[in-house]
Amino acid sequence: MKRIRHCDNEGYVVEAVRSGQWKDSLRGHIAVCSICQEVVQVSGWMQRLAEITLEPLPLPDPGLILLRCRLLQKRAAAQQVMRPLEIFHKVAYAVTALTLTAWLFGKRSQIEVWLSSLDDHWLKAWSLTGSTALSFPLVSLIAGLCCITVIVTIYNVLAQE
Repeated sequence: MKRIRHCDNEGYVVEAVRSGQWKDSLRGHIAVCSICQEVVQVSGWMQRLAEITLEPLPLPDPGLILLRCRLLQKRAAAQQVMRPLEIFHKVAYAVTALTLTAWLFGKRSQIEVWLSSLDDHWLKAWSLTGSTALSFPLVSLIAGLCCITVIVTIYNVLAQE
């Protein structure tokens, strides 16, 4: 089944929509022809679209545009200059964390002596089971996590400024 893609009366329908003068025979044809019905709809939309008058928006002040452009250029240049410093800060934080960890690991024997000198009652109060004292690895883990937390906190505070 072939679908009709055009109608011989399309030109007459468009002209009738433009002028607003309809012949009775053309109205009868539109009632039965789906192509001409679509032409009426589209022509009406196009006419309404053509009637819309758009007033041009006022252009911004050229001096203001130039000022914004210069500010953006300065901001981009400042970011480019600060990039090596930001990398240095991140490396410095990492080196600080590694140095602190290595120092704590190097002072392991002194920390063990210090922990063993503490009152057994104090250690039992902080023990996990209630009957045995905290072990050195657990205390080291807690100390390491505290150091990492402090370093991350300092980094976040400095990064926001």
